[in-house]
Amino acid sequence: MSFFNYLFNRMKWWNTKVVLDFSPFFSAIIILAVFQMFNILFVLNTVHYYLGVSISIVDRYYLLLPVLLFLWNFFYYRLPSRQAKIDAWVMSMPSKRKRLYNLFVVLYFVVSLFLFIGIGYLIRLTNL
Repeated sequence: MSFFNYLFNRMKWWNTKVVLDFSPFFSAIIILAVFQMFNILFVLNTVHYYLGVSISIVDRYYLLLPVLLFLWNFFYYRLPSRQAKIDAWVMSMPSKRKRLYNLFVVLYFVVSLFLFIGIGYLIRLTNL
């Protein structure tokens, strides 16, 4: 969970300092939920593609998954004490460890997008 805490902190920082967003908290949990959804859909699509097992609730209620992830992130990160604890944890990290976590964040975004698009492309090729 510490990776997602760090990811939330970096997204909040990015939305505050770079994007100058008026609501960095909500933007951070939306972005976090979207990428978590990409990972879950990748796993579900991979299972469906290779094993033929489909989870019908995800197929039927497609928007339920991002809403649930958004709500989960919102209720987990909404407490100011939790955000302060995460901020203090990130500030106390050595710079070498921050660089490693930053590398993991970039890899997480790139690999999540690549895998989600890749499995979607493979599924589309088989359904043509």
